[in-house]
Amino acid sequence: MDNKTILDPDAFAFGFGRKKCPGIEVAHSTIFIFIATCLAVFEFGHPTGIDGKEEKLEEEFISGSVM
Repeated sequence: MDNKTILDPDAFAFGFGRKKCPGIEVAHSTIFIFIATCLAVFEFGHPTGIDGKEEKLEEEFISGSVM
């Protein structure tokens, strides 16, 4: 990206400058392998009902936070 006003999330998670985390490449590679494995092994889609037809899920907003 050419827009310099957008902050890099890696700088907050792994630090920057001399105190940058040396394991950043391992972390990125591990996340890539995990996502690639999930995409290769699992089948993502709508759930099927007893009759074999796809069921539509209801969208719902739940207030709260993830810890």
